[in-house]
Amino acid sequence: MKAIKSIATCLCLVATASDAAVAVSTPWGERVTSENCLRDYPRPQMVRNDWTCLNGDWDYAITAVTNTPGRPAKWDGKIRVPFALEAPLSMCGGRLLNPDEYLWYTRDVELDPRPGERILLLGREGTWRFNLHADLGR
Repeated sequence: MKAIKSIATCLCLVATASDAAVAVSTPWGERVTSENCLRDYPRPQMVRNDWTCLNGDWDYAITAVTNTPGRPAKWDGKIRVPFALEAPLSMCGGRLLNPDEYLWYTRDVELDPRPGERILLLGREGTWRFNLHADLGR
């Protein structure tokens, strides 16, 4: 089996002006960096021996729903995952996604399972639409 070289997701979220983020500074939030954000296993009672935390900096792009044939050729900047686009900790300036826009994330990840092992990718965080594009290096 080939290693997964890159992952791109397309999310479509709906937000309105009333959902605007309010910057709340806390001692914990001030210490969050891309290297230390939520690195603990998400379900301690179900820890797996081999897992990869995908939190950290990803490239992101916002495209129009009506004119998006596939993965964007150009990325708008960096987003800190797992934080939402409009969250201050995402480092995206509190931008809201319009109902006629897609939000894309991409990041290169090397996942090379041993013979007999499988790769399980979960992506379901608060979206109503989720597409995964994986380059399997073939």
